[in-house]
Amino acid sequence: MDETEEVKAEQPEQPQEQPPAGEQQPQEAVPLDVYALLNYALALMRDFAWQAMGLVPNAATGKVERSLEQAQVAIDAASFLADKLEPTLSEAERPRLRSMISDLKINFLQQKARGG
Repeated sequence: MDETEEVKAEQPEQPQEQPPAGEQQPQEAVPLDVYALLNYALALMRDFAWQAMGLVPNAATGKVERSLEQAQVAIDAASFLADKLEPTLSEAERPRLRSMISDLKINFLQQKARGG
């Protein structure tokens, strides 16, 4: 036995720390796949687009703020993400996804016509 093995053998095992009474144990992370992440990113882009078009208040400030340039980028990104997600969806889910993208694009055109 060499010196490092002796040192390891002499050290007592460290007790596992328990959370204080009343605190919950951390839950195991649920593994995500790329499509779940794309769906999350799509929801973020959708919500941001509505805010950037000035049709809903900014969630952080509560103020209506309008930036059609940013709305356009968010809509383009949402459309790209929808294209990647569409093949993984059921026949029932696909029309809802396409409708969401169409609604964003139609509302964008209406806001742009109002003047940006």
